[in-house]
Amino acid sequence: MEILKSLFDKKNIGQLILCILFIIFLLSSKVPIPYSFAKIINTKLGVIIIIILLILLICYVNPIVSILAILVVYELMKRATMSVSKHNLEDYYPIQEKKWSPYNAHHQFPYTLEQEIVNKMTKNEYTSIPSKPSYKPVLENNYNATPLT
Repeated sequence: MEILKSLFDKKNIGQLILCILFIIFLLSSKVPIPYSFAKIINTKLGVIIIIILLILLICYVNPIVSILAILVVYELMKRATMSVSKHNLEDYYPIQEKKWSPYNAHHQFPYTLEQEIVNKMTKNEYTSIPSKPSYKPVLENNYNATPLT
């Protein structure tokens, strides 16, 4: 009980504020950590700095704040790992540009002779006035069949 009373002393107001901030952080478990901050925490240097800060807190502050600091460090590492892994998964999501990127290089064909002839034929067919053909169609022998119409 003395530990709790010493936390509420006037000289330990900083530890009380830190304790309240730790509780708020632990209660806001749905809020993700920003990717830029999580990326720094997930490095070896970031983990070493956090562990050193945790050891300093354990040595110099109230035991209640120390226990909360251990929980906060655990939660911070967990959230940072989830944030970085979720961000890295977005690189593997199939988006339309990534789906078609291997095909773009293979589907670049030059203008072929076939395209050129078809283009000329269609332009001549629709732009010029049709003239009377120089040939006369010949009907085959229908062997006394009745017309379909």
